[in-house]
Amino acid sequence: MERDCALVSDLLTLYIEDLCSEETRHFVEGHLAACPDCRARYERMAAPVAAELSSAAGETRMPQAKPAPTLRAGRVLRRVRRRWWVSLLSVLLILPLAALSVGEVRGVGLSWSAIPILYRANAFVDALGELDAEAAYALVDVEGVYEEYTTAENTGLADFGLDGYRYAEIGEEPCYLRGEAWALYEAAGTEENGALRFWVDYFSSKSSAWDDAILLPATAYALLADYYEAHPEAEADLPGYLLSDFAPVSEAWPDYYCLPSLDIAEDLVSAANVFDLLPEAVYLAAVEQAETSIAEDEATEQAYRDLSWAVFDELSWERFSGTWEALEEEGLEVTDCRLTEVYRLDNTWTVRYLAQVTYGGESGAFWLEIILSPDGVTGGGFRGAYPDTGTESELEYQLSWIYLVPLYYLPME
Repeated sequence: MERDCALVSDLLTLYIEDLCSEETRHFVEGHLAACPDCRARYERMAAPVAAELSSAAGETRMPQAKPAPTLRAGRVLRRVRRRWWVSLLSVLLILPLAALSVGEVRGVGLSWSAIPILYRANAFVDALGELDAEAAYALVDVEGVYEEYTTAENTGLADFGLDGYRYAEIGEEPCYLRGEAWALYEAAGTEENGALRFWVDYFSSKSSAWDDAILLPATAYALLADYYEAHPEAEADLPGYLLSDFAPVSEAWPDYYCLPSLDIAEDLVSAANVFDLLPEAVYLAAVEQAETSIAEDEATEQAYRDLSWAVFDELSWERFSGTWEALEEEGLEVTDCRLTEVYRLDNTWTVRYLAQVTYGGESGAFWLEIILSPDGVTGGGFRGAYPDTGTESELEYQLSWIYLVPLYYLPME
């Protein structure tokens, strides 16, 4: 009997799992019917499995003498199925989250910060499709535009890139230098041939096709012309352009030479702020131009302050709604608008769509761009036809003049 008990004890697990043969099953059941100790051991082993079965069925029942043969297999299958769904859901969640994170870093495509931006852009496009001026105006960042108008963009020469210059006389030529030009000036010294040495070093160090910000006074141009005529091998070693490529800036500035690609005849500030050497006359003219621009900005800023926010908002709505009424009169229709691109530049977002547009009785496919700040729409319009035919149609020309957020610009005397 004790031998049978030891044998049955070893077989109980196979019996409970229904993994034993028919003959073994009959042997175990016969022994359990006659041996209370082995029967008690069996009931202890089978009770957890039976309880799980009862719980899964939503019932409370007495433990069966023998569990269902497929119980353990079913439990394993449920666990596998549950883990498979968890894994699938994890992948489905992780992939878009990763894509949003990549877009956040690159500033292109969908990203965390682009979600509210895209919501506003889509709402604005919907309002455009319905030509609902009120709904569109509610999405415009009017307060941000007013704040921009009432905050001086330029507060001094530093904002024009004209700070950091130091006065120096190179030979008899008064100049303003900074950066690399100043370092070369200090290295050349003030000896008799210092001016020639400086201009040769300066020209050769800047002479490349990707670094053309050179402005030469006539005295320097003459020195370099004589030098390269006497040393043709030195000019042959220049990695980019030659001195002969330079020409007078303009009729207004005949005594200063630069590459023809540098148009500094009128807008001295825009061009001059990239140079690290400016002849004195050019520097002083650029400073005067910058100071004039600063004064004009301050006057505009004050004019918008005097206008007040309430009046600005009222005038903006009048102009905005008037523009949309004109669009409706001309029969503007925007249909089949599909999102194609989202990208960020500094603190401004551009959302681009491909839209089917009808205007003035003509139809075509055009790019529609909506420009937004974090607080709302600041601009938008149509940017050319799709596909680009290389020639501008009348419809494309008309659409190019449509600016979807024309707020009030204060006329200045």
